[in-house]
Amino acid sequence: AVRQPLFSAVDTMSSDYEKRRVLTVVAASTDGGAAEIQRAVFDSVGLMRSDYERAEVLLSFVRSSGIDSTSRSAFVAAAERMTSSHEQNRVLGALVRSERR
Repeated sequence: AVRQPLFSAVDTMSSDYEKRRVLTVVAASTDGGAAEIQRAVFDSVGLMRSDYERAEVLLSFVRSSGIDSTSRSAFVAAAERMTSSHEQNRVLGALVRSERR
């Protein structure tokens, strides 16, 4: 019930730093592993301008709840929107390492 208003509010925020703060809390929550939550977060990440902040949000999901197999393509799409190859490699490398476990 709170999901839609939360992500609507996050999408209106102009500061990528503040968006990251909110979205990393979502990653740490008990619902952070739910595929629909992850897809909503990864869509919000796509609207961010800072590759560093994008990477930190994506990495917080890899570290905390792991990436649900049904939301993996949304994760990869969010990572591919990055222009910084360093940040993109950091995120995709962490995803591959997490899948090996």
